[in-house]
Amino acid sequence: MPSPPAPRLPRRRAVPAALAGAAALALVPAAPAAAVGLAVNATAGTERMLVSLSGGREQLVLSPELAPTGRGRAALLVPVPADATATPLPAARDALFGGLERATSPLGRGGRTAAGPLPRAAVADYAVQTLPAGDAGALRRWLAGPGAGTPSSARALLRGYVRRGWGFVGIRLSAAASAPGRARALRPLRIAFAADRLVVPLRLGQSARQPVSVELYVGGPHRVVARGFDTFHAGRVADLRPAPGAGSRALIGGPFLTRLGLVGAEPATLTADVAVRRGVSDRLFRASAAYPYESEEGFATAPTPAQQAEDAPLTDAPGGAAWLLLFPLVGVITAAVFALARLRGRRRAPRP
Repeated sequence: MPSPPAPRLPRRRAVPAALAGAAALALVPAAPAAAVGLAVNATAGTERMLVSLSGGREQLVLSPELAPTGRGRAALLVPVPADATATPLPAARDALFGGLERATSPLGRGGRTAAGPLPRAAVADYAVQTLPAGDAGALRRWLAGPGAGTPSSARALLRGYVRRGWGFVGIRLSAAASAPGRARALRPLRIAFAADRLVVPLRLGQSARQPVSVELYVGGPHRVVARGFDTFHAGRVADLRPAPGAGSRALIGGPFLTRLGLVGAEPATLTADVAVRRGVSDRLFRASAAYPYESEEGFATAPTPAQQAEDAPLTDAPGGAAWLLLFPLVGVITAAVFALARLRGRRRAPRP
């Protein structure tokens, strides 16, 4: 499978550190748009996903938030690069994303973990249908379902997926669950398909009407990065507190967990599906007030600290970015050396 092109990204705006931290760590929930898929007769809120790759198959676990508009059955259409299987998870897994969010939430004062949101009951009243890869007829029939409508802005994108041989997973809420109201999370759905690299389907986000945000957890043997996503947590699964249960650990699919976030991206910038790749090191990182996130560009070009992150506890104030505090210290020492040298030079100079 060829690697998808990197999406164009908006230039970051400079904001005060405190505001940047609050905005970034909140991950901007409840934007009425969808990035990972196409919302039909509904608006999308926070999009949470857990992805992993093992044995040539990608596993994508998602729990989207949908707010039905009342114009018909609310639905979500998710593109996948190959024929897929889709299985709703048992009710006990409803707490999956709530638990991961709490375990990776930012550090507060004294290295204590800031409180994250409590797990919420999820909507389980939905039907799932997998559509064969490259089958335009199956896609048309699903979109023509009761009360469904396809936004004109998404038609060209859907045709592009079909031409490239992608399939789809259709999620349609029941009539009762489609009653208009606020956004509610769906019970986690596990989607699996053949893949030789991790990919996050974001191209349909171009059809969104407002900026979109995605909360992405990636399990595997190493720390990862994705173009356009900032890092909020990178660490060993064994160190997570509260510790995930056996079922959640199995879904994470590896000893390392990276939490990435795409915050308030403009739809026009989502020009490609995003590939997830291994980072330059497994340096640990935990967001804090001083270091609210680590950018993909900054991590990729930063030197590895002398003390390798695998040995550094995440309770150290800025997580893996603690080595940055050396810069002001080095500056002070350098200035002191130069001042001492000048003072000695004056003392040794011959008197007239």
